[in-house]
Amino acid sequence: MTAAAGELKAILDVNLILNPFWHIEDAGAGANIGVYHNDDPALASDFIFVVRDNQANYATVEVWQGWNSGIHAGTGDSLASANYTWRKFLSVWGLAVSDHRCIYVNYENAQAFYVGQLIRFDDTKNMPVLIACTSAYASNPLGFLWAAGNCYYLVLYDENGATGKFFRQWYPASGYIKTSNGKYYLLETPVFQTTSLLLLGLEEGVCWCGLANGLVNKDIVIDTASVEWLSVYSGAPYECLIRKA
Repeated sequence: MTAAAGELKAILDVNLILNPFWHIEDAGAGANIGVYHNDDPALASDFIFVVRDNQANYATVEVWQGWNSGIHAGTGDSLASANYTWRKFLSVWGLAVSDHRCIYVNYENAQAFYVGQLIRFDDTKNMPVLIACTSAYASNPLGFLWAAGNCYYLVLYDENGATGKFFRQWYPASGYIKTSNGKYYLLETPVFQTTSLLLLGLEEGVCWCGLANGLVNKDIVIDTASVEWLSVYSGAPYECLIRKA
């Protein structure tokens, strides 16, 4: 990809909707505006992800409760701010898509971003999250720990249905350890709501790595199930591993 307008939307238009629980909600929303709906009533996942990509270097991202395609606008509760962005660079990109979440990775600049559900402890509750940063942020947002330093960790609805709460990652220790057969035992990272202090769930396919662990950006480690994980590392402590399957 490049940093040009429309680059991120073009990737999502093709690849995000390969999963049957994602679809384009409003193809006529405007120049380089992508509107994607994650909809799985059986597992209480229902939210709109908006990517406003009509400028170079970054796209502004939003999460909405609903969407009105007639007037091309979000409806209901939202996570929306000009500060919430996913950055673009001339670089190799990666996209990890599951039924309820999407992770976007820019390899060369070592940045990763997350939208969608956690592996929820209570999957009867619709609690989509957004991890983003300001348009000038230089570190890895998904490798950080909380909303600070121009990095944003937001949940549309918490465990009680409250809107716009912050959450942060919980790290009693680094989430990985090398095993006796040369592979890695990896833990998906728990997150908690910063007001109630209750754990909401696990970041699906994300392992926060901790400090000085010997890995560098773009390293690949193999877990005990023989699955590859990608190291996204922009300098301590901004590192995470992202599952490639």
